[in-house]
Amino acid sequence: MTRKRLHTEKPSISSEPDEIELIQSKASGDLGDLFDSSDSDSDSDRAEESSEEEESEESDDEEEDSDEQPTKSDSGQSEPSGETKENPGNALIQATKPDEYEYDSSDEEDIRNTIGNIPINWYADHDHVGYDLDGRRIIKSWGKEKRDELDEFLRKMEDPDYWRTVRDPQTGQDVVLSAEDVEIIKNIQRGRFPQGEAAMGEYIPYFTQDEEIHPTSSHPPQKRSFIPSKLERDRVSRMVHAIKMGWLRPPPPKEDEYDLHFFDLWGKEDPATKRLNRIPAPKVLPPGHEESYNPPPEYLFTEEERTKWEAQEPEERRVKIVPQKYSALRLVPAYKTCCPSCPSGSDDGSVRFWEVATGRCLRCAETGSRVHQVAWNPNQQLCLVAIANDEAIFLFNPALGDRLVVSKTDKTVDEFTRAEDDSGEASPIRWEQCAGEQHKAGFRMKLIHPQPVRSISWHHRGDYMVAVSPSGSYHGVVLHQLSRRRSQCPFKRTRGLVQRAMFHPSKPLLFIATQRYVRVYDLAAQMLRKRLMTNCRWVSSMDIHPCGDHVIVGSYDCRLTWFDLDLSTKPYQTLRNHKQAIRQVNFHRKYPLFASASDDGSVIVSHGMVYNDLLQNPLLVPVKILRGHVAKNDLGALDCQFHPSQPWIFTSGADATIRLYTN
Repeated sequence: MTRKRLHTEKPSISSEPDEIELIQSKASGDLGDLFDSSDSDSDSDRAEESSEEEESEESDDEEEDSDEQPTKSDSGQSEPSGETKENPGNALIQATKPDEYEYDSSDEEDIRNTIGNIPINWYADHDHVGYDLDGRRIIKSWGKEKRDELDEFLRKMEDPDYWRTVRDPQTGQDVVLSAEDVEIIKNIQRGRFPQGEAAMGEYIPYFTQDEEIHPTSSHPPQKRSFIPSKLERDRVSRMVHAIKMGWLRPPPPKEDEYDLHFFDLWGKEDPATKRLNRIPAPKVLPPGHEESYNPPPEYLFTEEERTKWEAQEPEERRVKIVPQKYSALRLVPAYKTCCPSCPSGSDDGSVRFWEVATGRCLRCAETGSRVHQVAWNPNQQLCLVAIANDEAIFLFNPALGDRLVVSKTDKTVDEFTRAEDDSGEASPIRWEQCAGEQHKAGFRMKLIHPQPVRSISWHHRGDYMVAVSPSGSYHGVVLHQLSRRRSQCPFKRTRGLVQRAMFHPSKPLLFIATQRYVRVYDLAAQMLRKRLMTNCRWVSSMDIHPCGDHVIVGSYDCRLTWFDLDLSTKPYQTLRNHKQAIRQVNFHRKYPLFASASDDGSVIVSHGMVYNDLLQNPLLVPVKILRGHVAKNDLGALDCQFHPSQPWIFTSGADATIRLYTN
């Protein structure tokens, strides 16, 4: 009988040598001994059998070469080497080979407990947690639920591995985690690889910031990367055709669930359910006869009653004030102090101050020559008026309004100190203090110019003033500073005849209007910023919007031009609503209104809305034509000014009248 070689190649390093030797020894031994399943065999007999099997294995190795060659039977025929149907050794080897599916299990399952997928909580009321491979019960060990707090505390203090001890729910045993297990748990909590960074392997930087000589891939570029795709062209053409035919439409916009839907909260509220959210102030008793400006004689105090009233304490007095009698309301001192006034200048050399409420002339001052313009100081803490009177500018205190403001104005003017001129050049403007009769009349300061002054304008802070003389010399524009009594000519020469000059409402800019252009100068940088082209033959007047971004210009050729400084240096819109020359234009400081006065005797009030949105252009709409002045010597309405807070407008004309138009 031939014997087959047990293995044809050397086992790998990972194979278990003990298992291979056991299979070889069983194959070379006696079949009767191998299939003997009696339990009386002792360990010594098994050791002797294994030694004999090793000796037989050595003899098998010596005959290995002869086994590989074909052998001859007794009949002389050669038989091929290898397994035969009649060789029982091969069947023995296959019978003793372990089944690989018998102990099939994963690392996540513990085969000691064979309950399968049965929930472990089913064994909560039993003393065991399942059965092992031999069918024996797995008894529960004492856990935290059966140990009292004292035992648990002692175990925690004495056992150094208490913090790494966990309970196995499958076996009910306490398992102490190793250092490797703790490291794996920490890596999982930190979002890392369970086995650590070493399991990732060495990182190979294929793409770095260093420029390499050879490319990463030497594959030649394909042809389709150089030519347009025909598939995409056909697809786009089909989509375009579908859009033209109306088959393909964009999806409707989705409504955002976070969009706020506004509605009228009190739209359907019942008026009867409204309640007052505030406590109204107590009503004041109406004034009696003693508080009248013209009380009956029986309410007037005698000398004894007046003396007795003054001797009493304020809380003991029956009447809070002393009754006084006036023949008219305008004679009441307090009422006269609170009334606003309007100044006006005339060719006869007089300056008059009018009460707006009653139209009464409160004061008149004579200058001795023709008055070209008057202007209030915009500082609310001063009661001061600038009067342009030929070659001189007078600073006049009309002594109207609050008495404290009037006294503070005189004190402020007296405290003016003249500044020293560092340039060494003599100023052409002389500052003179008014005294004598002029001081009693209200004149406080006199500024003498070398040429007649036609226009004056204040800075919005009230400390600076610009004067214009329509001449070609460098004295055409003069800046005056009241706090230091200093005058300055900012230009060595003027380009053209200067008509008007004004300060920007909030920025250090100066607007100079000549016959055809309006130049904008930056006083801080001392440079020309813009030049506005008016498209007019002769500019007559100019005004700046309170926001400072818009300018209107009037001309003698019947045109009113609106400029948007943020848009262009050319006119935004030109209005030709007048038939004769425009003498004056003016913006309202509070309402979106502007007006223009013309020699045709009319004053046109227009609506000029300026929006905060820079993308929206201003809206200009003529609103009202005011006709009240009569033309005289081809002169009509000469000037117009809006009320500082009310939608009222004052106009003056060549017919020697001043008119107030209200809403």
